[in-house]
Amino acid sequence: MFTNMGKLMNNSFERVFSFLSRTPPKLLGVNVYSRNKSVASHLHTVSITLIVLILLSCINSTRSFEIRQPSTGPGGTKNIVNSTLPGNKWHYDIEATSSKHALPFFILNSLHDGIVILHRKLDCARAKSNPLQFSVVASKRSFQMNNVAGYVTTVTPYFIFMHGHRCKFFHKKWLRERLKSNADQAVVNIKLHSLDNCFTSHQTAFSLYDFIPLQFHSCKIRVVSISSDVNVNSSNLDISFIVDTCVNQDLRINLILSAICPGSDHQYVTYLIIIQEQPSSSHLHPTAYNNTLQRSSDLHPTSGLHPTFAYDSTLQRKKRQIRSSAPSFSSAQYSKNITEEQEPGLSVITITATDPDEGEAGMLTYRMEANQDLRSLDMFSINPTTGLVNTTKKLDRETMASHSFVIIATDKAVPESARRSASTYLLITVDDVNDHEPTFPSTSSRIEIPENQAPGLEVYVAKAVDGDSGANAIIRYSILNPGAPNDAFMIDPQSGSISTRILLDREKVSSYKLLIQAVDQGNVNDRKSSTFTLSINVADKNDNSPQFLQDSYVINIPEDQPVSQTKEILNVTATDADEGVNAQISYRLSGPNQDKFTIDKYSGKLFLVGPLDYEATSNYQLTVWAEDQGLPSKGTATIVAVRVIDVNDNSPIFYESSYRKTVDENIPVDSIVLQVQAEDKDSGKNSQISYSFLNPPNPFPFDINQQSGWIKTTGPLDRESQSSYTFGIKAQDNGDKPLSANTTVIITIRDINDNPPKFQLRSYNASISEEANKGDAVVEMLAIDADEGENARVTYSIDRGNDKDAFQLRVAGGKCTITVNKKLDARDQSKYLLTISATDKDGFSESVPVEIFVLDTNRNAPEFQTNVPYTFEVSEDVPIGTSVFSVLAVDRDRGENARITYSLKASPVFTIDPDTGILRTQQKLDRETVPGYMLSVTATDNGIPPLKDEQEIVVTVTDVNDNKPEFQKIKYFGKVSEDALTGVKILNVTAVDKDDGVYGKVRYTFDGGDNGNGAFSIDSQGWIRLAREVDREVTPSYDLVVVAVDSDPVSPQSASVVVHIDVEDVNDNPPIFENSVFTVFIQENSPMGSTVAVITAVDPDEGANALVSYTIGQGDDSNSFQLAGRLGDPAIITTRISLDYEGGRQKYEITLRAASGTLISSAKVIIQVQDVNDNIPVLDDFSIIYNNFGGNFPNGPIGKIPAYDPDVSDRDRLVYKILSGNKAELLSLNESSGEVTLDPRLNSNVARTGVFQISVS
Repeated sequence: MFTNMGKLMNNSFERVFSFLSRTPPKLLGVNVYSRNKSVASHLHTVSITLIVLILLSCINSTRSFEIRQPSTGPGGTKNIVNSTLPGNKWHYDIEATSSKHALPFFILNSLHDGIVILHRKLDCARAKSNPLQFSVVASKRSFQMNNVAGYVTTVTPYFIFMHGHRCKFFHKKWLRERLKSNADQAVVNIKLHSLDNCFTSHQTAFSLYDFIPLQFHSCKIRVVSISSDVNVNSSNLDISFIVDTCVNQDLRINLILSAICPGSDHQYVTYLIIIQEQPSSSHLHPTAYNNTLQRSSDLHPTSGLHPTFAYDSTLQRKKRQIRSSAPSFSSAQYSKNITEEQEPGLSVITITATDPDEGEAGMLTYRMEANQDLRSLDMFSINPTTGLVNTTKKLDRETMASHSFVIIATDKAVPESARRSASTYLLITVDDVNDHEPTFPSTSSRIEIPENQAPGLEVYVAKAVDGDSGANAIIRYSILNPGAPNDAFMIDPQSGSISTRILLDREKVSSYKLLIQAVDQGNVNDRKSSTFTLSINVADKNDNSPQFLQDSYVINIPEDQPVSQTKEILNVTATDADEGVNAQISYRLSGPNQDKFTIDKYSGKLFLVGPLDYEATSNYQLTVWAEDQGLPSKGTATIVAVRVIDVNDNSPIFYESSYRKTVDENIPVDSIVLQVQAEDKDSGKNSQISYSFLNPPNPFPFDINQQSGWIKTTGPLDRESQSSYTFGIKAQDNGDKPLSANTTVIITIRDINDNPPKFQLRSYNASISEEANKGDAVVEMLAIDADEGENARVTYSIDRGNDKDAFQLRVAGGKCTITVNKKLDARDQSKYLLTISATDKDGFSESVPVEIFVLDTNRNAPEFQTNVPYTFEVSEDVPIGTSVFSVLAVDRDRGENARITYSLKASPVFTIDPDTGILRTQQKLDRETVPGYMLSVTATDNGIPPLKDEQEIVVTVTDVNDNKPEFQKIKYFGKVSEDALTGVKILNVTAVDKDDGVYGKVRYTFDGGDNGNGAFSIDSQGWIRLAREVDREVTPSYDLVVVAVDSDPVSPQSASVVVHIDVEDVNDNPPIFENSVFTVFIQENSPMGSTVAVITAVDPDEGANALVSYTIGQGDDSNSFQLAGRLGDPAIITTRISLDYEGGRQKYEITLRAASGTLISSAKVIIQVQDVNDNIPVLDDFSIIYNNFGGNFPNGPIGKIPAYDPDVSDRDRLVYKILSGNKAELLSLNESSGEVTLDPRLNSNVARTGVFQISVS
């Protein structure tokens, strides 16, 4: 229940967040003190009151907490201050602090934030106080401190300083009164529902930031002074006690902070914290009792008590004899005037009667009856005891201007038949408040008037009505926007007649929009108004000729512009200041050239309808007319100059189709060769030509002038390198889309004798037999001259070395052949060195040496030695290229005829050195593949013709240990029963070694392999045996590694193989459940036979030994469930009974047994029954009676609908709805929580009753 803490606090901490004076405040002393607990024992709550003094430096003030507002500022939307606190579920209100002068000017943005908005314009004359003061009250019901729930309320006062016209402020007087009344303190009241709250040392009680408005969180805050028993964390303002402290009496804590806010001076903050405690038993839930709604008027308005809930009681009165006197009123008729639009609950008049009787016979009750209109009873009520007449609704004079009642006073004589009554009349007249604004029949209207009318013409009469009376209904009219052009009109302020001031010209102003205001004549400050928009159109007359946008037009059109009736080349536009047909314009052409152009009469679009040729006509001049459709018609002409723009539509043309030129090969670099020329019929840059080569060869010793077309050499010419050049020349114009033409140039290079003859070789070698005849050719030679014609003719000669004229030259076809001239003898001279020269006609020559050998005649064949054995042994592991044997043959000739070459017939394994006769291996030898070889060696001399001799050689390959043993299988497989005896044979493995002798003898071992951790052994013959007991459930199979080793004593070879042995199962293990206890769930109302759980027990054995059967053991719940499934399937537990969560049991236990042969195991199964939504919510009739105490009307929920759902799962998902009885919306129901909240209209001293129909689903 929220409490109005603004009325709860006593004078010592009644003001919050007040704005200080221009000078900094005095720093308050720091103290902690207690107050007698009995003083506040009637509060029935534990409360913590936090008093905060904050220097509001975020406001535009350098020294104090002042909010300055101009008295001329508009109201309605401007935020004055943000008093919102951190967190959610705060409820905000605004109230007067010391006077009610501020409330008409300020309102809260909403009940859910602390933003204060300027409601209406400030007026120093009407405010009656400066500064204005108000408080923002924030309340929160859910608050926890030290894990104890409670609620909190803050009160934050503010001072608003007005400045402007007629604003006065007595600063010293205000400061003195403010400091005297402690108006600059902020209050936070926290109430906890528990006794004996204790805080350990340094335990955080709460954070001060939770109660500081968000507007000040951007300030930089540090601790200046603090109580010796309390600590404040300067970074987050957490408050804690230095020593262990219990709240068994009131505590107060003072501390001072300094605050620096952006854009403001250094300020100070003072806190006063009061901690109290009170048990929560006095906080009774409103719906827990059947209470009588009552209001106590004698409670102190600042008591801050919660509503008191009490049981119904009947007042017993002693009956006694009454007197027979009747009550009497002092007047036969009463009258009262009240103003309309006041809030309900307004006290109107107190009418009392007197009765001379004593006791109950002299006690009166009052009631009222409508005298004229029954509706009056809904708007007024009378207190039956005091006779005080109150309003129950806001009154509207325009609905009912007066109310007539009969007031009846009745005594309480006993019995009822003895009771006497009296009556009087009450007339209540409702005085008018200016609450209606003048109203126009519509918000806008549109009229049309002709132009050129004389001034003073009445064009319209504005009429508005006002629902008020008297001066409030008198209306005055004005034009709110009388400036130009609306100054052409005036309005009669009384009649609303609107007339013209001047002669209207539609061409100057074609329409007007007047904003007409109607203002009533009520009080100046309360006058109301409304507006009406009048749109005036001025009708046209044909008094203007069309006008072109330009006096003349110039357009440029390319000569290749396509002819088109749809794409315009120009759009001429004329405008007519008139309107309608007077402004409708048509266009036409006049004059020549209409065969090339046409114009659309409606749009003014000019089209090209004939082809253009710049070379034929480059300019056209057109006359365009624009004529309106008025009567008579008016027209205007303009000139359109059309300039035809040349388009690059002609390609260059060369004067010749091709060019030829012959030049000497020795002309200088940069010599002019020839000029190429072309012409272009276009103009401007379209006729400017640039010349360039087309794909010239590389290298290319020519260049061309791009403008003139002159071709010159860029390097020396050499006919011998290239005798002619053929290339293309491109002539291209400089148009935007250039065109070009090509021609061919052929340049021939004329020869100059500038090259000597050149032999094909730098030297020549030849051999000739000493038996050659005269004229036999020795060697042929050729010298070539790079020149041509006579310059290339060559003659040959022997210059030196032709001893005894042994040789001569023979020339034919340009070639020179050296021939034998005399008989040669190798024994006399075996070599000749000749010098041969080649010479052209101008004496250019070259010489080369020619070496000629005279060859001896071959007469003897080579012979192998006969005293050497041609057989040898070689080890199979010799490296490739090893020398293994050598042969020798002898030839009795000389020279080349005696030089012997050795060769080997078709042997890929061996090779022989052709010069030395040494045999070497050229492949790897393998005795196991080829144990020996038969080789055939040939010795051949180098005579002509050559002679030879052959020899057989026997090679034996000797063995080395180069082969590993090889198992006969890639992998071996075996089986052994897990209950087999040790020593039993399992399987035999065999390996073979291809080597000979000890190299091929194999033995077996597990050394270097794997024997299954000692489970197996192997003998030298390869038999694998069981060495110890095995267990299939521990190790179902083994992968052994057997090693086979040969008997090489030095470097034995070995090989390994994997042997896979499966251990065969015997039934030696019971089944195993995954858990010893299983908890499963099933929904209630599941049909019998429903599956509860599927549970599997696993048997470590395999095959038939692993098949498991299930049974349910005897027990209290064994007959409620059964098993389904076949042997080897999981245990399927199903129900044999119906399950009901609400009416039956929620838990069952059974024992599930699993058997494999004679081996058995068991597990406990706990079956939990789950609730389902099979019950409707339960809601009985109930009553809510609420006592309303003055100033304590609840702002939040007062209780909860007492509904109940038997289904556990749905108790938190109930949906509440009001079906009927709440048309006036006096109750607010939270549909998800069921909490009930009272409407503020029930906050009165008038009893209300109602019957509501509520549904819960």
